[in-house]
Amino acid sequence: MDQTTVSCIFWVALSLTVTQTTSQGCSVDLFQRPDTGPLILKVLNNSYYFPEPSLSDNRSVDFDYEEEAIVACPGGQFTQLGFNTNGQHGSCKGGTGFMVAGYLYLYHRLNCTLPDVKRPALSESYDNPNLDDTDFIHQAPSTYHVFQIELSRVDVQSLYRSVDSILASLDLDGYINDTHFIKIGNLAPYEHFFYIFQRDATYHLANSAPQWNTFDEGNWKVVEQGVLDFSQDAFVYGDATVLTGTLKVATLANSSGVPVEIYLYYGRVPVPRWFWKLIYYDDFNVGVIFFGFNNPYASKNEVDTEFLTEVCSVDVFESAATSWHLEDVDNTDPALGYIYACRVNLDEILDPLVNSIVSNVLPMEIRRADIF
Repeated sequence: MDQTTVSCIFWVALSLTVTQTTSQGCSVDLFQRPDTGPLILKVLNNSYYFPEPSLSDNRSVDFDYEEEAIVACPGGQFTQLGFNTNGQHGSCKGGTGFMVAGYLYLYHRLNCTLPDVKRPALSESYDNPNLDDTDFIHQAPSTYHVFQIELSRVDVQSLYRSVDSILASLDLDGYINDTHFIKIGNLAPYEHFFYIFQRDATYHLANSAPQWNTFDEGNWKVVEQGVLDFSQDAFVYGDATVLTGTLKVATLANSSGVPVEIYLYYGRVPVPRWFWKLIYYDDFNVGVIFFGFNNPYASKNEVDTEFLTEVCSVDVFESAATSWHLEDVDNTDPALGYIYACRVNLDEILDPLVNSIVSNVLPMEIRRADIF
């Protein structure tokens, strides 16, 4: 059974606040109150989008005087009466003030509270005086405490605490221990996003998948950091399309040596066999797909064979490692997760699902891209 999830971070609508009316624009520090600050978006051609952070401090967003904005509290509630959590239009009146429904509000006096969710200390990730204007933020908060599987209303933390007994019920005893266990994994790394609500969305069920802890903290972490570092080096190449997902269902051998697919909840919540990350620069037609094998008990020879016969006919990891800052990948330790790379080339991608995804990414007349 194939299982693929493409990470997508999205939110709609928002709401705002204000100081005094002035001909000057507005500057809103998103991390002055990271736990209760509402979502704020810009408006362009009847569409909403996240504004770029200010180059002056890398934590604020700026609006021109009278520029339209939307403030919202998706998934939560405003403590102020009369504010629509799905979003209200406002206009900048200077400082941190926005005119909303005929009233002037200060952004930092609006409180957006999310029930049953405790955010990590987000502001700690941004208060680093050593960062320059172009740096991404790399520090990851410790844990995210609670979220639920919407379909079945199962507490996910409880689900992951019961993984050992779940595997035992599948005749897969002994795989979970103090050094090897399954945890919630983000498809899109939490700390790679600027906005709090984007960061929150990385923990949604659609944007997360079960990962072995050694894989998450091992080679896959090196890949995610390498992609981020490369994007900074390759700033001159312009914007990149980055997609991340999973492929197929992981298996472990039972007591009879028979491979058993791993689902954490009654045929749902599959443990992915592969994680993949596609990076493509459209302006220069260059790109690569990295694959990581999510199993600390795998045999390298068997995984090599599977990759070259079922996923991609050519592994270009060795030639891509240096330029993508992946010299620290250790492909000798199965616990860290074996890493492979494939050109964005429809003639070499064997898996039909990944092939179709690449077909949608590449321009219609192009079947392959170059690799850096």
